[in-house]
Amino acid sequence: MPQGLAMEEADHWYERLSFSVQHVERVAIELRHHMGVDRVLFATDVSHLECDWPNTRPFAERLFEGVPLDEAYQIAAGNTLAVFHLDDTPMARIVRAAANSPS
Repeated sequence: MPQGLAMEEADHWYERLSFSVQHVERVAIELRHHMGVDRVLFATDVSHLECDWPNTRPFAERLFEGVPLDEAYQIAAGNTLAVFHLDDTPMARIVRAAANSPS
C-alpha cells in the first residue's frame, strides 16, 4: 500500500464507486443490500437506443416492485443528488418535495 493511505485499496474503491441500473437490471435491485443501497443509481439513458422513454414510468414501477419506498427513492433520486453534490440545489428541493407529497 502506498505511503500515507490509511484505508485498504478496496475501501477506497467502495467509498467512491457508484453504478447505475436500467429497467432490465432487476438483479442489481435484488442485490442492493450486498452492494450498498447508497451506491445504486437509476438511469434511463435518454437519447440512446436502450432508453426507456417514453415508457420510463411503467419500467421503473416494475423495477422497484416490492422495494420499500425509502430505498426506491434513494436509488431513483437521492443517491444521484448525493453523488453529484446536488443536495442543496433548487432542483433537489423540488425532487424531495415531490417525493414527500401525497400521490
